[in-house]
Amino acid sequence: MAAAAAAAGGGGSGTASPTPRGVSIDVRIFLVVIAAAMAVSFGVGVVFGPTTTAELAAARAMAAQRQQQQQRSLLAAQEVAAGGGTVSMSLPAGTDQKDGATKRVIQPRRRPTAHAVELGARIKNFNESGVNNGKASYEDAGDGNIAQRASAHDSAGGFDDDDEHLPQGQHLLVDIKNVNAEFLNSESRLADAMVSVVESAGLTLLSYHCHSLSPAGVSCVGVLLESHISFHTWPEEGVITLDLFTCGPKPLLPVIRDIEAKFGLPRLKANATATAAANPTKDDYEEVKSQWAHELRGFRHPQGRKNNYLDDQSDLAFWVTGEMDMEVKKQIVSTESPFQRIDIWDILDMDDTPSHQDGIKHNLAPDDPRWLTNEVASPERLLFLDGTLQSMSESEREYHEALVHPAMFAHPHPERVAIVGGGEGATLREVLKHDTVTEAVMIELDEMMVDIAKEHLPFMSDCSDLVGSAPSCFDDERATVLYEDGRAYFFDKYGPSAAEKTEEEKFDVIV
Repeated sequence: MAAAAAAAGGGGSGTASPTPRGVSIDVRIFLVVIAAAMAVSFGVGVVFGPTTTAELAAARAMAAQRQQQQQRSLLAAQEVAAGGGTVSMSLPAGTDQKDGATKRVIQPRRRPTAHAVELGARIKNFNESGVNNGKASYEDAGDGNIAQRASAHDSAGGFDDDDEHLPQGQHLLVDIKNVNAEFLNSESRLADAMVSVVESAGLTLLSYHCHSLSPAGVSCVGVLLESHISFHTWPEEGVITLDLFTCGPKPLLPVIRDIEAKFGLPRLKANATATAAANPTKDDYEEVKSQWAHELRGFRHPQGRKNNYLDDQSDLAFWVTGEMDMEVKKQIVSTESPFQRIDIWDILDMDDTPSHQDGIKHNLAPDDPRWLTNEVASPERLLFLDGTLQSMSESEREYHEALVHPAMFAHPHPERVAIVGGGEGATLREVLKHDTVTEAVMIELDEMMVDIAKEHLPFMSDCSDLVGSAPSCFDDERATVLYEDGRAYFFDKYGPSAAEKTEEEKFDVIV
């Protein structure tokens, strides 16, 4: 202790000072005092604060009044600014003054903007003209001749003017292989294919240029009114990669089939004989395969992204459109009913392998090497509603069995069952598996969804293995399908104002 005191004294004599410097406080006492003060403060607030309904209402009224005053002040400032387009700010005291007047700084006023992502107001009176804006020129495939054609730069494209000029767009990447080498090495044929794709897509080509490469291959770029299209070819490998970017709301997914048709000219198989090369049949050509990915680009309002079924946060983008490396990616249905958007796709990943059903279908032996590849694997069919995944052909049975049977087995003798939704028919299928059921009422809002499911998802409503049922569960004599809103149905028939129901009219189970 003496050594510590000497060190604290800072002297050089080595003698401890008998008088301690400063005031020592026990930390425990300090914490107790702080806690007690907080408790007292809280108690005072509880006792004397606004606790009754009237006092709380008065407090809210005062807060609302202050907020209204602030809003009036803000509106007054905006009105003043609107007159001259500027806001005046006085400098602090002591700054330079001229002629006895306070020097004022003129600040340009930032105008409110209706831009979806608040990037700022558009430039007014922007009169710069672009290249070929008046008359589009089509540059020939490298021979120096330029063919002039009429411009399509008008309002006939069907775009909304605001959407067309927002800083957003769509990006489509397409890779195609097993393509004819002569076609991939021809500037003119490739240029014709590009022009044809642009025209069929309803886009506007302003100009293009194709350039032959050494020793082989062609690169082309086309300037679109909407943005651009470009591609590069590898004739010996039979590969072409294409890039298409457009602004505006017109969807690009329908263009994929045109690109595959115009650029997917098949090449002969490597082992084709001379006779087959002279007079080839369909079997003498390799199968043209393509990979593609679609992405929304630019700056979009969060709500706009949420509502877009192709946004990269949607299930459709995650499972289908945003993935490039897929063996099969085929659109089966893409339509809109009065109530929702309906999309059905077939997909097959590169590393998918045959299912049990595929093995039976192709009579695969246990040691067949095709078990390890996707050569005979069947694509999986996916159903999306408004971009959200609803069902997958490979796992829908597990999902619907778990959805239906726990409730059905919880009832000792379910006879009358209600199904709210379930337009695919799979829930109805699982309910009809119970032989105690005498009536299954399915209340589905979207009749178009049911019709599409019957045509493109028949396996989900397949009751052919149920004794006494029909091939389609929708045709089972125990099934009744009502096309109306499920909530309104129950509210009208079983709500507080509805007439009392008999035991026979009540449902035993509702799914």
